[in-house]
Amino acid sequence: MKYELFIKTRILDIDKGKLYNRLFNIRQEGDYTDFQIYDATDIEPYINQVKSFIEDVKGLL
Repeated sequence: MKYELFIKTRILDIDKGKLYNRLFNIRQEGDYTDFQIYDATDIEPYINQVKSFIEDVKGLL
């Protein structure tokens, strides 16, 4: 099942879908942009959100 179906059917909150998209885009930039460097100030705002996302997904397993 595609992740979009989890959002469209409200199995996961829409904010979790937006977070997933943001993180995916950051990963793409890191993988495919030359000399993209992230430091703690770029990452720290996402830590608690990602922990919450992981817990939500674990609850679905």
